[in-house]
Amino acid sequence: MIDPSLIFPAMIDGLAFAMLLFLIASGFSIIFGLLGILNFAHGAFFMLGAYMGVTIFQFSGNFVLAMIGGSLFGLVLGMVVEFLTLRRIRGNPIAQIMLTLGYLLIFTQIVLIIWGRTPYIFYPTGLTGPMIVFGSTLFVYRVFLIVFGLVAALLTYVFLTRTRLGTIVRAGTEDSEMVEALGINVKKIFTLVFGFGTALAALGGVVAVPWLAASPDMGTTWLFISLVVTVVGGLGSFKGAFYGSLFIGILHTLSEYFFPQVTFVIDFLAMTVILLLRPEGFFGEKK
Repeated sequence: MIDPSLIFPAMIDGLAFAMLLFLIASGFSIIFGLLGILNFAHGAFFMLGAYMGVTIFQFSGNFVLAMIGGSLFGLVLGMVVEFLTLRRIRGNPIAQIMLTLGYLLIFTQIVLIIWGRTPYIFYPTGLTGPMIVFGSTLFVYRVFLIVFGLVAALLTYVFLTRTRLGTIVRAGTEDSEMVEALGINVKKIFTLVFGFGTALAALGGVVAVPWLAASPDMGTTWLFISLVVTVVGGLGSFKGAFYGSLFIGILHTLSEYFFPQVTFVIDFLAMTVILLLRPEGFFGEKK
């Protein structure tokens, strides 16, 4: 039987989980939508961001520094990976898949060597503990995740649609030769975009730690669920990443509350039904 008193806290947890999904899925969608790169190492950047956040927080005790440091690490590492390897196989999806899957395995082994298998967790000051809302007990940090995710979504949307750099990026994906003719180095812009996408994933990893902890298997787990979100929302669509995250995040959490034995089955079943009804996803373009 479903306990009606659990529906409201389940929805809040679902929204918090959805915002974590959005941070990783939006980066994946931006990289594919703007650069055409299938980055199957994206979950690894989420994982590495989590561990870097843990390390910075252990030394500083400052959650903001952990978020900034984890994001910058994801940005720099993503740019290095794109510049040294992925740039050379752009347009070759099979090579992209194999190479990025290789990075996922390599980065996971690096995490095991440096941090081991023991999960790590920390608790930001002022964002822990319960709160009572409408007679239901909620956790402060999960409410924070909802607000943080919405702000991140708004800022990312403004960057892509309302800034000069965002305009250059979108123009470069449509006609890179024309943009190059204007004196703009499109390759550098694309490297920055790839780094921006991996920075979003790393940021998601940092803010996930106080709730879900950092563990070596989170890269693979979150890669698969972010792929479900991306496919449901529409491959390469930023709007699709947002609404797909809401849909899968709430569905996943409700099933965890009320049908925990079949949580991931429900996620993939929902993806299957949506693909049968609308193969391009919620906001994907028909090919």
